[in-house]
Amino acid sequence: MAINDNTGLIISRPDLQAGLSPVIEAGTAPVAYLNEYLAAFDVSCAFCAKHTPHKHGYTVKMEDGRIALCGDICASRFFGSDRALALSHDLGKRMQQASLRQAMAQAKARAPSVLRSLPKTLLDFEEAALEAVCRVGRETSHLSLRHQPIPGIDALKFASVMAPRRLAKAKGALEKLQKLNLDGDDAVLGTVLADFGVLETQLEIGLRFISHAATLFTRENFSRVNEFCRYQQGTVDRFSMVVGFEGEHCLHQFPRDGRQPIHVHLGKLPSIPSFEQIRLALRGVDEQSSNG
Repeated sequence: MAINDNTGLIISRPDLQAGLSPVIEAGTAPVAYLNEYLAAFDVSCAFCAKHTPHKHGYTVKMEDGRIALCGDICASRFFGSDRALALSHDLGKRMQQASLRQAMAQAKARAPSVLRSLPKTLLDFEEAALEAVCRVGRETSHLSLRHQPIPGIDALKFASVMAPRRLAKAKGALEKLQKLNLDGDDAVLGTVLADFGVLETQLEIGLRFISHAATLFTRENFSRVNEFCRYQQGTVDRFSMVVGFEGEHCLHQFPRDGRQPIHVHLGKLPSIPSFEQIRLALRGVDEQSSNG
């Protein structure tokens, strides 16, 4: 957490807090640490006899409600190491909770702009493209097709490792994030935040795949694919790509054993957003400000 990050748990001007008690009598221990401070200049400890000047310490709360400043080193000496450690641990836990909720609030605020980049047409294409690429990949992965100079052939590299629908999974995580109650259980928040933490990778891989797939699915490319298949002397299925008058794509698979052809309808190739655009949205960076 950063100093003065709006949580009030780490501050740089402890002296500006209202109601500070300048002196706390000997033998009195606090019940809680309210915050940790890293002061810009020396402040006085309220617990030691010489009111030792220091920059690092805690604002503490006494049982009677008084608050005071205590240096980091003085805390262990006056409260005992076990009590000082327990109070510090409790503050650290509250810092983690505040940091988690702050991160979730920022992520939740960014989710709508990212979701707008993932329309249904894009997700439908991802699903169909995965099926089509996996069909071609299963027939040719053990051969040398992927090493041929065919535009978009890198899509076949995803046939085995790209089983999940990355874009659909990312959209689901974003929708779950939008519905999240930020005052809910920390474990639930942590799980959702972990999913959000890998969104950037999920989206990058998903967009790379469909970009390769969109380049691969042309008649010219599949003429070359079929030429390759013919050279295998009936050991692999044949494929063809048909593009209708309205631009709708359909992959046809012709099994080598003579069974009925299999058809995978891909529809029209969607408009594919740039990963850089989505990355900026995920990180909360305004595109105009990043350009100017």
